[in-house]
Amino acid sequence: MIKNLKKFVSSLTIVAILVTMLYAPQTATAATVTNAKATFGRLKESVANQFGTLQFDSPTGIQAGTSDDVILTFSSDFVLAAEAAANFDIELGDAACATAAFTDQVVDTAPADADNWSVDVTGDVITIEPETDVGLTAGFCFRLVWGTATSLSGTGATDTITNGPEDDDDTIVISGGFADSGTITVDII
Repeated sequence: MIKNLKKFVSSLTIVAILVTMLYAPQTATAATVTNAKATFGRLKESVANQFGTLQFDSPTGIQAGTSDDVILTFSSDFVLAAEAAANFDIELGDAACATAAFTDQVVDTAPADADNWSVDVTGDVITIEPETDVGLTAGFCFRLVWGTATSLSGTGATDTITNGPEDDDDTIVISGGFADSGTITVDII
């Protein structure tokens, strides 16, 4: 009888472990972006920085046609102009940032579709939504270009992003539905 009870308890334990493995909620964890950097045309306090780039390698990638938006939150010292398609270029790398060749993507301020990535500027936040048919492969480089360095939709405005007062605690926080995150620190001089 004890032998049968031990077999029953062992069997029940195995079934409980299997059920837990199959039906337990799965947790997604965000990855930290790598090789993140922002380059500004000017770092002088309280002036338009004219042009710049922000890039990072995305460990997770960006899936086309999903809610894999990229959210760039600039610290409150920066002033961002209202969105205009000509102010931004989105470039997708074919490898990590250090060795990538880039392909320009068409940018629009309307919702993303099969031909356009969407850019929205609200306050100090730039939200970028992927095209419905083009994404970014995991581990590859995402790059945003702004201001007079843009070329695909025309030359952007010099005041696309204006620097705040002198300090050493300005940041650009990378987040969004694509599940990667990171922070870039910028020193205004």
